[in-house]
Amino acid sequence: EQRRASDQIISLIAKWEGYSSTVYADQLTANQVPTIGYGCTFGANAIFYNNMTQTEAWSLLVNKINISSYTSELNKMIQNYHFLMSQNQADCLISFAYNVGAGYFNSSSQMDFRTIMQNAVVPPAISGSLAATVTKDTIVRGDPSITGSEVCGIANGTAVDVTDTSFSNPKDGWYKVRTSDGNEGWINSGYVSLSNSDSLTHDLNYTNAYAMGTEMIRWSQAGGKFYTGLFYRRLGEVNIYNYGDYDAVRYNKYNYTYPSGAAGLN
Repeated sequence: EQRRASDQIISLIAKWEGYSSTVYADQLTANQVPTIGYGCTFGANAIFYNNMTQTEAWSLLVNKINISSYTSELNKMIQNYHFLMSQNQADCLISFAYNVGAGYFNSSSQMDFRTIMQNAVVPPAISGSLAATVTKDTIVRGDPSITGSEVCGIANGTAVDVTDTSFSNPKDGWYKVRTSDGNEGWINSGYVSLSNSDSLTHDLNYTNAYAMGTEMIRWSQAGGKFYTGLFYRRLGEVNIYNYGDYDAVRYNKYNYTYPSGAAGLN
C-alpha cells in the first residue's frame, strides 16, 4: 500500500505548528532551525522570502508533507515490515515524523513504538504452546487486563511460551505465557514477539492501544526538557492512530500511563 496525508491530519499539523509569515528560529531545536509558514524548515544556504501568505504556507505544507521523506519513509516501512496500515494510522505517523523526523521508521536502532507495531499480528490459533520473546520490561498479570493482579515482573528479552490468547478487543490483546521458572499469567500483546510472526498477517488494527499510547506520549521532550505542547501533540496523534479520533483532546481520554514529566496534567 502507498499512503499520503489526509486533509484532516494536514489541518491538525497546521494547528499544532502554528503559522508565521516570516522566518523565525525554532527554539525547540538545538541549532534553532530557520522556520516559516506551518513549521517548514530551511537548511543552510536555502533561498526563501518573507511575508508568506497563509495560502502559500498551506500549499508549501501540503507539498512538503506528501512529497518528502515523511511519507516516503512511511511507505518504505510499510513495505519493509509488510504492515497493513489504515489511513488514520498513517496520519498519526506522518504528523509524528513531521515533528521529530522520519529517520525512526527504518533505522537500524530498536524503536519501542516500532516494535509494538511489529508485534501487532492477527493472533494465531494456539495448539499446545508457541515460543515467543518479551520485548519490553513489563508485568505478568493474573488476568488479561491492565488492572489484573501482578504475578511477577519480566525483563526485555525473556523467552516465554505462549499458551493462550485474549483478543475479544483487537486493540486490547493479551497473551497467556509460561516462563521458564513456571510462572503463568498474561502479558500485553504489544510487548510480545511471537516466534512465527514472519508468517503471520501484520495488521496494525491489532496494535495494543495502551502499549502504543503509553509509548508515543513519551516523545514529548526537546533538549532533555519536557514540553506540554509536545506532549499534547503526541497524545492527539496516538489517539488518531489507535481510535481514528481526530479531536485532539487534552485529557487522558483512553487511560494511557503518563510519563513522569506529565504527572501534573489531567
